[in-house]
Amino acid sequence: MGLAKVVDALRDNDLVVRGERVLRVHVLGLRVAEDAFMDQVAAALRSPWAQANLAAHRSGSAD
Repeated sequence: MGLAKVVDALRDNDLVVRGERVLRVHVLGLRVAEDAFMDQVAAALRSPWAQANLAAHRSGSAD
């Protein structure tokens, strides 16, 4: 169980290095602060980066 955090961090770091964005939403967080986490997800989806990424995927020009 302890190494899972290391594996998670390495995976997240690899994504960031490749230019991806990472939002962490833990199950406990959803239980105690669902609205706050969902507000962050909604804000991320409205962000310029997400909108550009969606447009690129729709046009077929994304990786």
